[in-house]
Amino acid sequence: MKVISDGWIYKFQKWGGVNTYFDRLMHYTSDECDWTVTLDEPVEGLSFSKSNPQILYPFRSGLNRKLDFHLNRRFWRKLEKDTDILHPTYYGWASCTDASKLKNPLVHTLHDCIHERFPNHQEQDPFTVPAKKDAIEKADLLICVSQNTADDIDFFYPGHGDKIRVVLSGSDFCKPDQQQAPSLDYFSFVGTRHDYKNFGAVVEAVKICVSEGHKPLVKVAGSSPSDQELAMLETKGISSCFEWPGWMKEEDLSSFYYNSIALLFPSLYEGFGLPALDVMAAGSTVIAHDGSSLPEVTGKGGLLVDCTKPNQVAEAMLQLSEQKFRNAVLISSQKQAQQLVWEQTATNTKNIYSSLI
Repeated sequence: MKVISDGWIYKFQKWGGVNTYFDRLMHYTSDECDWTVTLDEPVEGLSFSKSNPQILYPFRSGLNRKLDFHLNRRFWRKLEKDTDILHPTYYGWASCTDASKLKNPLVHTLHDCIHERFPNHQEQDPFTVPAKKDAIEKADLLICVSQNTADDIDFFYPGHGDKIRVVLSGSDFCKPDQQQAPSLDYFSFVGTRHDYKNFGAVVEAVKICVSEGHKPLVKVAGSSPSDQELAMLETKGISSCFEWPGWMKEEDLSSFYYNSIALLFPSLYEGFGLPALDVMAAGSTVIAHDGSSLPEVTGKGGLLVDCTKPNQVAEAMLQLSEQKFRNAVLISSQKQAQQLVWEQTATNTKNIYSSLI
């Protein structure tokens, strides 16, 4: 099968959850799928860690817009003749395309409804929701990365339930090659910390632990702390409980997870919540919010608590600090991680492609 995608997402971010999804999808379907990614212009720093798609740029003369329009149209017509499936990385390409001219089956992957659930995101990025609506209407089939995302799509964009297929994402993380006993002297936190990511629950949970005579260490991978965050920790008297190792390369995350007591993942909304699965695949476990997609992803492999209540997060941290309790949870973590692997995600996706050809 020959699959064409676009480079829309790579124009907005060098790396992220959607980038990871398509990188893995292209890699794990490469036995049956020949992928082409089209870009209207070169993207600085563009790289794929696992896949190696063909990258094409529509030819433009640079002489005048009318000529460029015809050259671009000829480029696409030639490409579409030799294509089986269109699977864009994001909504922009489909929203700018006349659906009546699409001769190939169109598949869209829907990752979440963050903009719909949190209006401030839509205010900052008013393009996304109308573009998503347009893409959903034009698609032949919709892949949702969790049942929770499928339910959200059905709620916010009713009338397309017959096109939805739920294909859970997977993880290809594994324990570090040199499996020495994990250090287990810290909790991990990864990613952004704004609004619904609920980093404040971690801060309050640590404060509760300290008040009860414990002093947990939290290593926060990602952006450097803001002045406001540092001032907050200083005011609460828990600055020494936090370390900030900065952004980590993907190849370093497995070791980071493996050596941690657990990943603290208090996010109040996730379309899938890949870090929760990655940390289990890497040989550790997770404390996550009992809501959105996280029960699907975590199963019994982690501790699900109400992360709007920091005392529940603190209690889970203290429980997992007990080795016997943690060992029992790890058995379930490993079983859950073994059920959600990228090979299965790729197989399910290829079956969807085949059903449309």
